[in-house]
Amino acid sequence: MKKIITCFLLSLLIVTPGCVQPEIIDEVELIHALGYDWAGEDMVEGSVSIPLFQEEQELPMAKGSMAKSATITTTSHTSKDLRVELSARSPKTFNSSKLSVVMYNDELAERGIMRLVDTLRRDPVVGRRIYLCVVNGNVKQLLTTQSPLEDEVSSYLSSLIDQNIESQGLPTTNLHVFLYRYYGRGMDPYLPIIEKVNDQIELKGLAIMKEDKLVSTINLKDAFVFKMLVERFKRGMYEVNLGKHEFATIQNLQAHSTYKIKRGNQTPVISVNLDMKGFINEYSGEKLTPSKVKQIKKKVKREIQQNAEKLIKEFQEQEVDPIGFGDQVKTRTRQWDEKNWNEKYPDLDIQVTTNVQIVHSGVSD
Repeated sequence: MKKIITCFLLSLLIVTPGCVQPEIIDEVELIHALGYDWAGEDMVEGSVSIPLFQEEQELPMAKGSMAKSATITTTSHTSKDLRVELSARSPKTFNSSKLSVVMYNDELAERGIMRLVDTLRRDPVVGRRIYLCVVNGNVKQLLTTQSPLEDEVSSYLSSLIDQNIESQGLPTTNLHVFLYRYYGRGMDPYLPIIEKVNDQIELKGLAIMKEDKLVSTINLKDAFVFKMLVERFKRGMYEVNLGKHEFATIQNLQAHSTYKIKRGNQTPVISVNLDMKGFINEYSGEKLTPSKVKQIKKKVKREIQQNAEKLIKEFQEQEVDPIGFGDQVKTRTRQWDEKNWNEKYPDLDIQVTTNVQIVHSGVSD
């Protein structure tokens, strides 16, 4: 009997047609990067970056099979209609399965991006780990930038964001994180900001969103402190100015935050403790003495605390909560009252303390 059932199941696997429509790579245009610019009067200019492949004998062996990228642009009211318009300019069908970066110019981001993000959310072939970012300036111009470090612009953009998350002070961000923070209660999203500077593409900091609208930005140094407030991480560097042309750079070994909440459903009392352990990676002065190490430690501690307090105060004034204080209170409070929280949040006195530990300082006697 078991043999009969096994044979029956095998026959089903053989004769049942596949549910996924097969596609041949030479017959589709693989979209690697997608960008949107505000075009006025509720119009959006959409641009896609697609890789250009060449015959193997035309390429240097070290470069593999991918060369440069091409950009196709059109204008419409919706992202779906943009897809139709773009298809009218391509001899092949577009495919989003290799999409890695989606960009929104700052003018568009100020008006809200969720209707465009929602299209990504509903597309089953688009991965949840693709990067979303805000562009200072024109996205179309940025997509046509030829980087000396990478032939294909989408590869450069995704690598730029990825290495700054893994090795520097950019907090973790992707489509999944954006949707989680957009739909979550007691928190707001944030996205990386990139900009074309001369002929280079640079990461400039973080875009702070109120729901899906851009409300403010913070620079990369403040982004390091912001990252301490929202996640535990290793790596990244923090520089301090000691005065008289003296500078020191701290290599982070471990940084994180802890929260204490009291009276969650009344007027919440919130205490934040920031902890950082690192070593002095570079010192521009003549001699690194024990007293100088103490000075550097004190300076780093004071500056991180002041920057954290400044960021929190700015977010309260803007009535935006990218750190997720509301979520911190909600998870520690039964029957959390969101309306009460929204009313109290801008005026809360949020206390910040900082601990800095410096190891492996390389002190000279």
